[in-house]
Amino acid sequence: MRYTPLMWAFSGLILATLACTQTNATVNRADADPIEVDSVDEAFLHFEAAADYSAELSGAGVVFMVEGDILFEDYANGHSPDDALHLYSGTKSFWCPAIAAMIEDGYLTSYDDIAADTLTEWQGVSRKEDITVRHLLNLSSGLAQDITDLQDVWGDPAADKYDHALTVRQVAAPNQRFSYGPSNYFALGALMDRLLEDQDPLEYLDTRLFQPLGISYSEWISDAVGNPHLPNGAYLTARDWLRFGEFMLAGGKAPDGTQLVDAVLLAECIVPSEANPGYGMTFWLNQPGGVDWLRSRSGEDGFVYSGGYPDLYMAAGAGGNRLYVIPSLNMIIVRQSDVALRDDDFEDEAFFAALFGR
Repeated sequence: MRYTPLMWAFSGLILATLACTQTNATVNRADADPIEVDSVDEAFLHFEAAADYSAELSGAGVVFMVEGDILFEDYANGHSPDDALHLYSGTKSFWCPAIAAMIEDGYLTSYDDIAADTLTEWQGVSRKEDITVRHLLNLSSGLAQDITDLQDVWGDPAADKYDHALTVRQVAAPNQRFSYGPSNYFALGALMDRLLEDQDPLEYLDTRLFQPLGISYSEWISDAVGNPHLPNGAYLTARDWLRFGEFMLAGGKAPDGTQLVDAVLLAECIVPSEANPGYGMTFWLNQPGGVDWLRSRSGEDGFVYSGGYPDLYMAAGAGGNRLYVIPSLNMIIVRQSDVALRDDDFEDEAFFAALFGR
């Protein structure tokens, strides 16, 4: 079903800067019905073009929110607003905000805490003993990516992925090399699990962030011993994922205006890392450099979108599952896909080119 947007008082698709920041963004609108209009302008055609591009490439749904209002929402390929779909690696981006909350709650003192202080197996182990929480979040710990045992791709996967992640070999010193994969986040899961004691990482995420934000997950993949998958476990509806984007855009505020997470701690999640300026802590950034994984789906030089908006950042999962946030436009976009259709040719660059009419 396709919904129509509000007729803008200004023409075009918000190409003028809205001059809104994270601290004053509108919240609490993800429950609202799409705004009805009596006519269609050029902005709607751009939304529609982006939705059509998404649908042609296994898209399940798109939602566009600007200044707290849902201007366009569309579901395709047999999907509806009630479908909770697998976010795949879009799941990763929940964990930097969760760690920010743990710092605020006193479980950690900073992102630069030494992981081996909690993961005692790493104490006295060359290079592993130097890994910080920040290195795990920005994928620069130097841990090898054990796809066979941690991603359930081939062979007999590890039953306890948290424990197994602590045993993978070190292939680089911390902060020297960006390596995309699951090892860092399963090791982070082990660290969180030990620090939280009475909760596992998912229970903490749910009670500390999801419930106050009105977010529900329909399913979360766990390993054989019950550890929730931090890199790729979540199933959410588009509206629920949108609520998380609202939280990020609002600088850590809940729908009622309560500051759930310190804004300064949260902002560190989208600061470029030394090992990869196209990645912060769990979020992809619209910055030059990037890596081949991102460049193959993006514009020139590793940008998410080469046409502008350097403040754009995103959570990204297989099949072109995306949560985009553009603070300078006060815009949040959710794009979900049905990767069961196995058409993973979605490109961020082409999506934004359609959206902005370029």
